Amino acid sequence: MLGSISRSAAALGGLIIIAMLLTSSTEAQTYKVLYTFTGGADGGWPWDEVIRDSSGNLYGMTTIGGDVNDCASFSGCGTVYKLDSSGNFNVLHTFTGGADGQVAAVFGSLVRDKAGFLYGVTTYGGTSKLCSAPGCGTVFRVSPSGKKTLLHSFPADSKDGQVPQGGLLVDAAGNLYGTTFGGGAYLYYGTIFKVTKAGKETILHSFNGYDGGGPVAGLVADAAGNMYGTTDGGGLGAGTVFKISKKGKLTALYSFKGPPDGAVPTTRVVLDKQGNIYGTTSEGGNANACPYLGCGVVFEITRAGKERVLHTFVGSDGGVPNELFLDANGILYGTTWAGGAHDSGTIYKLDTKGNFTDLYDFTDGTDGGLPFDGLIQDNDGNFYGTAYLGGLSGGCPYGGGCGTVFEFTP
Repeated sequence: MLGSISRSAAALGGLIIIAMLLTSSTEAQTYKVLYTFTGGADGGWPWDEVIRDSSGNLYGMTTIGGDVNDCASFSGCGTVYKLDSSGNFNVLHTFTGGADGQVAAVFGSLVRDKAGFLYGVTTYGGTSKLCSAPGCGTVFRVSPSGKKTLLHSFPADSKDGQVPQGGLLVDAAGNLYGTTFGGGAYLYYGTIFKVTKAGKETILHSFNGYDGGGPVAGLVADAAGNMYGTTDGGGLGAGTVFKISKKGKLTALYSFKGPPDGAVPTTRVVLDKQGNIYGTTSEGGNANACPYLGCGVVFEITRAGKERVLHTFVGSDGGVPNELFLDANGILYGTTWAGGAHDSGTIYKLDTKGNFTDLYDFTDGTDGGLPFDGLIQDNDGNFYGTAYLGGLSGGCPYGGGCGTVFEFTP
């Protein structure tokens, strides 16, 4: 069990850097594990994608681990970590639950400002007395030296949001924008919020169900400062895509209908130079391929609001797709946390004509498995991401491994 792993074992995780080179007969591909989590002081089960600075350092969060005496039922409250370009691993902050926060199920990545400060959300914890244990979440800042500052605790009042799960968006002035899964003026449907760098919060919109509900993904912005996002419910019942101005005017752009259309979007969208929107849904598509409502789809929404399904997953090619990455050539890259040859997730690419290529199938072994978020890319075309499980055999609760940070070159 995770609780029996010592701090010395966690420190050993920094030495567990496994290099795996896998070559395809059609393309020269490399997959390399950069770090394997132990579930101890270093953390475990990384849910969010990593971010990267100009020096090649990677930053991310884990959902468990840290000090396993805190959040004992979760085997630790999670960590914020840094992995430098030489493979040196450093924990910047260990969450302790309660007022400090507990990471839990965060779908979005950290964001980093020009000064090197990191910002993120925790799903649980905080100082609000309006929410019972384990708390309704926080917005926080971590300095380059690892000093953590609590910026906001949800809910501040009866109309505030609760349980943020998506990442944050930071503007040029240092203001932070995000979503909460619940709370708001209509209690259950969630909010879109703004938090200044001084910690002052403003609710920009409360969802009411008809215009969407239960957002779990973060926001993206266009050049004019308008923001775009998804809700996993509401609308026609299967989730929505929306646009919101900085002043809080919300426009519902599309409501998903369920199979053969997509359903339940849980990831951040991406925008191309023409203003077209690309994203994924965790369900929908081919209802016969996966239980319930299908394995998910990749979709496009034009500026005119017309939706097109670019790819429908059927399990063998992946299932439950995560956030997309759009490269300079207009090619979409992504991961799925299920499906593939080993039912442990995939890495794929897709062009805007719908041509799909399965690039890598996770094995849930030393390479990792079940990646729960998307990819980022460096200037040389290498991709970086995290796998939720795999790595050390028998590590973490249930013996599924504690996850990995990886590099992939297509």
